[in-house]
Amino acid sequence: MAHDGVPTTADILPTSLASSPSAAGTSSEHDDRPLRPTGNTSGDSTSSTTLDGQRASQQTEATGITTAARSSASMPANDIADQRKAKPPVAASASIDPYREVFGTPPVGQIGKHKPREIVRIERDYTAGELPQFWSGFPIELEGRVTPTAHLQVMNKLNARLASAYDPYKSIFDNVLAVMTLYISTILTQGHYGREMAQFDKEIEEVNRTVYNPASLNLIDPRSVGYLFLEIEYY
Repeated sequence: MAHDGVPTTADILPTSLASSPSAAGTSSEHDDRPLRPTGNTSGDSTSSTTLDGQRASQQTEATGITTAARSSASMPANDIADQRKAKPPVAASASIDPYREVFGTPPVGQIGKHKPREIVRIERDYTAGELPQFWSGFPIELEGRVTPTAHLQVMNKLNARLASAYDPYKSIFDNVLAVMTLYISTILTQGHYGREMAQFDKEIEEVNRTVYNPASLNLIDPRSVGYLFLEIEYY
C-alpha cells in the first residue's frame, strides 16, 4: 500500500517476486551457500589436463626404465656375452701404428734423388742454457740402421764442436784484434767462430759419408732451423 502517495516495493514488483526473500529486501541476511567461480574456466581445465598427461607420461617412462633394468639384471651372463660379441668390431686400421710401416723396414729410394719417407727429429738439450746442444740419446727409430755407439759418438763430436764455437773466452783475441784494427781484421782473417763452424760443416759431411748415408739416412745441418732441433732423413 502507498503511504502519503509514495508507492512501495510490493506495489511495483509482481506478486511472485515480491513474495521471495531476496526481492523483499532481505539483503541483511547471509547466504550460507558457497559461491561458484564466474568467468571462463576452460583454460584452467586445459592446464589441468596437460599436467595430468605429463605426469602419466613420466610414470610410463619410469616404469619402462625399471622394467628394462630388471630384465637386464635377470639376463644370463651367456646372453650378455653373446650380445657383446655381436657388436661390430673396431676397424683394424685404427690399431695399426703408422710408424711401424716405415721404421724397421728395408731402405727405399736414394738420398738426394727421392724424398725421405720419414724425418727423425732429435730435440735440443736446453740444460746447457743458450749454448746449442742436442740430445745424445739413441732414437728407437734408428734401430736396425745404425748402432747406438756410433750415433752417440756423432752426437758427442757435434756437441763438442758447437761448445767450442760458442765459447766466449776463445774469441777474446779475435774481438780485441777487430777493435784495434777498426774491424778490418774481420775482412782479412776468419774469426774463431767462423773457423769452428767451418769444421762443423766438414764433420756433418764426414758422418753422413761414413755413418748415416750407408744406412740410407741423411743428417741435415741444424743451422737451417736455428739449432732448434737436429733432423735425420729416413729413406
